[in-house]
Parts: sequence; structure tokens; C-alpha cells
Amino acid sequence: MFLIRSLAFQIIGLFILNILLLAGVILFAARSQLSEELDSVIGKEISRKLWEINASIQQEMDDVPLEQWNTLLDISGRKYGLSFLLFNVRGDQLAGVSSQLPVDVFEKFHLNRPDPFRPPPRGPGPQGRNGREPARVDDLPEEDRNFFALSNNPKGYWFATRMRVQNTNTGFTEPGMLLAHSPTLLGLSGLVHWRPWMWFGGAVFALSAALWAPFLTRLSRSIGRITSASESIASGKFETRIADNRQDELGRLSHSINQLSERLEGFVNGQKRFLGDTAHELCAPIARMQMATGILQERSPAETQRYVKGVDEELQEMSKLVGELLSFAKADFQRPGISWEPVQVGELIKRAWQKEASPELKLDLQIAEHIRVMSDPGLLDRAVTNILRNAVRYVGSHLEMQIRSQVQDGEVEITFQDNGPGVPESDLPSLFDPFFRVETSRNRDDGGAGLGLALVRESVECCGGSVWAANATPEPGPRRGFIIGIRLKTGSS
Repeated sequence: MFLIRSLAFQIIGLFILNILLLAGVILFAARSQLSEELDSVIGKEISRKLWEINASIQQEMDDVPLEQWNTLLDISGRKYGLSFLLFNVRGDQLAGVSSQLPVDVFEKFHLNRPDPFRPPPRGPGPQGRNGREPARVDDLPEEDRNFFALSNNPKGYWFATRMRVQNTNTGFTEPGMLLAHSPTLLGLSGLVHWRPWMWFGGAVFALSAALWAPFLTRLSRSIGRITSASESIASGKFETRIADNRQDELGRLSHSINQLSERLEGFVNGQKRFLGDTAHELCAPIARMQMATGILQERSPAETQRYVKGVDEELQEMSKLVGELLSFAKADFQRPGISWEPVQVGELIKRAWQKEASPELKLDLQIAEHIRVMSDPGLLDRAVTNILRNAVRYVGSHLEMQIRSQVQDGEVEITFQDNGPGVPESDLPSLFDPFFRVETSRNRDDGGAGLGLALVRESVECCGGSVWAANATPEPGPRRGFIIGIRLKTGSS
């Protein structure tokens, strides 16, 4: 469906439609050339060709008996792709498949049938009936030898040429009419030399392609660049830029997208800087309050201990949130200082699992020891830790985690699949947005601050990779399963 709606498909479709319309114009012009008088370019060519066929058939008929004329016309018909019928001057069919002429052709036949006799010339000569000489078709002018008729019921094209009919059985000679029939215009290929027309059509097609191809190539390339850049910007890569050297609307669009990307990059970086500065400023007062609550716990009476403990728990939550804010704000700004090195994925995941999961939780880790990725160890550890922490938080004591790896085209894809309830399909595109939480988990105990997966994406993208999420099965349920995938470049083993 996307291919049908794509701009490239529509442009190619318009080009093909242009060629078809051009072919239709050519066919219309060819048909309009078939006037009843056959005085057009194609008509004269058909007339000359019919006269050649006439002479050939007439010569062969002179040498065979009447009983073989049907076979002779059948052979000629297959040769030229037409149906040949032979009639005498009175309208009686002499040879060919028995046919009843359409009304249009029948009327035309009677208007154009040859006069069977003319006054005899002086001197001796072959005599016909009543002492008159048979009409000699060769003496007729070319425009009087042939005629053309178009029948509507049934649809067809009919060409007739006058010829001399000599009955070898009786020895009697009289003028007749040879009819050639084709149900379609393309069936007249045996009467027209189509090669010049084919060369003409090929030249028109080549000229159209030469005019369209550069334009379509440049247009398609520009649209492809704009589409790719827009998708990158939509995924959060605001540093993406497009070449905007075109002077048309696409150039203006590219320039506008570049400006939009620059402003979005400024807004996002400003937001992260603000969050980082704010979180950093909050660290000191939170630390002082935690110290104060510790002193209060030692000195306050027993009846107030539960209140002090509650305050301390709130401060711990605030400290965690501030720590996550600092990590999120710093992740993107760490790009220039990333330490790229091959990281053994299996060992890193084992350490993160031991740190985040309790011993009773099940881990099915199937990653070969030689699998390594090019990454910053600290950022990758942060990403993996947050993935495992989210799984433990949402699935709980029934967690069964399956971790797989696949190497393809110079990249390693690591998938983390749990056996939890998954997430609504409508929430999947927003899972990696900062502060986004699934609607059913918007409480502090289960939902967190909504920064875990945002940190995963920031950390992985800082390492030059990408991350995705999906439900293991389309149908919701208590054990639907949830998958997070990470793609990173392979490292040397």
C-alpha cells in the first residue's frame, strides 16, 4: 500500500500514462488515416499493398482449379493475418470462408463493384459473353481499384480490391472483388509497413524519457533526502541537516527543515541543561536534609520516629529522582568524551543482572562469549541496568528474562524479553520519551519518574546505536511479554 501511495510510484505512473496517451494519439491518427477514399498516407500504402497481394493471388488462381481457391485464400490469409473473401460482379461469393457481408460493407460493395463489360476495342481480342470484351482491371486508375469500409456490427475493417476472375473450369473470365477483413486496427499489420511507425514511436518514447529522467531522478533524490532527514529529526537526531542548494520549493522546504532542526536542538539542549543545573543545585539541600533527618532519628522520641522515617523515605525518593535527572541531562552532553572500546556484552549483562535482580528470578542468557560491541562501557552498563531494573519493577517475583543476540551486517542486536503484561500498543511510540509513563503505572511505587527508558535511548544513541520496543504477542494478557532491542556496531573479538 505504501508503494502505491509513494510519490515515486505516482510520478512513474504519470510518465506511463503520458506514454499511453501518446500511443492512443498515434493509434487515433492511424485510424483517422483510413478514409473511405484511401487517399491518406496509410491509405495509399494499404492500397498499394493490396494491389500487390491481388496480383499475387490472381496469378496463383490462374494456375489452379476453382476447388482449390478456398485453400489458396486461406494460405494467403494466414500469411498476412487477414481474412480474404472473393466475390464476383453480381455479389456472389466465389471463394473464402462462407460469410454474410455486414450492411455497411454490402452497400459499399454495390456502389463500387466494377462494370463487367465495356465496348470492345478495334481489332481481334478475347471475347466474353454477348461478343463483348471482359473488363480489364489493369486499365482502371489506382484510386478506382480499391475501397475501404468500416463495419459496426460486427466491428471490423474491410478493404476491397478489384481483380480479374478466371474460372479455369469453364474458361470464362470476368471482373471480381477481393475483400480483406480484420477485426482490429492492429490486425492490419500485414498491409502496413510498421517499422517506420515503430521507429517514430521509439524516438518519441526515447525523447520523453530523456526529458523526464533527469527531472525525476533529481526530484526523487531530493525527496528521499528530505524524507530521511525528517525521519531522523523525528527520532530525536536534531543535529541532522539537509543540503538546501536547490532554488525551487524543495530547496525552501529543506532550508525550513534545517531551521526547524536547529531550533529544536537548541530547545532540547536548553531543556537538558536546565534540568541538569536544577538537579545539581538540589543535590546539596537534599543531602543536608538527609543528614538532618539522620540526626533527628537518633534524638527524637519513639512516638515521632515514624514521622521522621517517612520524611527520610521521601528524601530518598527525591535523591533518586534528582540522580536520574542528572544522568539524563548529562547523557547527551557526554558524546564528545565517549570512550569507545570493544565491550563484552555477556559479562556486562551478568554483572548488571546480579546488581539489579534477586537470586530467585530466572535469567536465560544466550550470548556467546566472543560477542563484543563498540561502545562506552559506562553508558552501555547504564542502558542495560535500566532495562533490567524496569523489568524487575513491572514484572516482580515472577520475572523470567530471556536475552538473545544476533549479528548481521556489521551490527549486534541484543533483545531483552520478559514475561510481563507488556504495554498498550498505543504507548509503544512514546516509551522512550522523557517523563512518559504507561497510564496504568502512574504511581510512584510502580511507575517511577518515567526516565528509565529515556536514559536507555540516550545512552545507546550516544554510543552510535539505536533502540526499539515491542510486545512479544499482539494480544494483551498477564503474560503477554515485552521486548526491548538494542543495536550497536560490532567490536573486534
